[in-house]
This record gives sequence, structure tokens and C-alpha cells, in this order.
Amino acid sequence: MHADGNAYGKPKCAVSLKVLSTESIHENKLQCHLETNHLNCLDKPVEFFERKLKSIRGRRNVMTAFTTKNRLALYSSYAASYQIAK
Repeated sequence: MHADGNAYGKPKCAVSLKVLSTESIHENKLQCHLETNHLNCLDKPVEFFERKLKSIRGRRNVMTAFTTKNRLALYSSYAASYQIAK
């Protein structure tokens, strides 16, 4: 199981996207989390979790691009309104 840091630097479960405690990044605690919460994933190969991690990172990149575009649009709107108000 892989854990990925979220925006706040805390580990996140690659399966449930649940934010985990910082102590839970140890292999034995990740194994315990997997056995407790994701019994159906126990026999999955490592590639399954790598794909999940890649998917999480891809979503983050899409969200970053979206918020950057919104920020630029807001700035452009503000600049145009400021010029009109002059």
C-alpha cells in the first residue's frame, strides 16, 4: 500500500483517500490499515496501488490547473473592471 502526501503534508490512503496519521506511514501500520479497512485489496499486486497513486497525482494536477485558470480569469476580470472604473 502506498501513502501519498496531501496538500497539508499528511499521508493519505491510496485506496480510500482517507487522511492518515503521520505515524501510520510505517509499513506495519499501513499493513494493519489495509487488513482492517480494505480486505478486498489484500491480494492485489503492487501495480494496483501504483496505479491508484498515479491516479491521485493526476487528479491533483488537474485541480491545480483548474484553480490556476480560475485565478487568472479573476485577475483579468479585476483588471478590466479597474480600467473601466478609471
